Amino acid sequence: MRLGRQLAALVLLTTLFDGLMLTTHAAQNWGASAGLRLRGADLSFTLQGERAGIVTYDAGAAAPPERVLAAHGANVVRLRVWVNPPDGYSDEASLLALARRAKEAGLQIVVDLHYSDFWADHRSQPVPAAWAGQDLTTLAASVQRYTHRVVAALSAQGTPPAVVQIGNEVTSGLL
Repeated sequence: MRLGRQLAALVLLTTLFDGLMLTTHAAQNWGASAGLRLRGADLSFTLQGERAGIVTYDAGAAAPPERVLAAHGANVVRLRVWVNPPDGYSDEASLLALARRAKEAGLQIVVDLHYSDFWADHRSQPVPAAWAGQDLTTLAASVQRYTHRVVAALSAQGTPPAVVQIGNEVTSGLL
């Protein structure tokens, strides 16, 4: 029963990814050749899970999920951020806190800018409420300012993103 809860907690906290290929510019920034493999997980729900009492374990001992991942070969974490989400969900303060933890564990950061106030996916790309009704020029400027602010905040605290993911599931468009 305990193992089942531990596994459920880890699955709740993480969406694992393995084998994504990092190419050219980002690989050069890491001092690696094109083809560097990214191995990690999305830890965006970590703080929510911890507030709910979820604990991750490694070899029977409680350990933060970013430390567990790093100990088992991960080299990145993906962190989602929404523009103005409901309280407690993937806001900029949470992003910064989790990025510090990831860096302390020796992991690089992939920041996923959703450009929405809550979930964005292949079916729905809602414009953040603060940007609603903006013409294309103004909307583009809002996106640019927001992107710059988030990346600058990460960089200012010593956790610059290795990769910036623009949007989430944007094959049918963005915003």
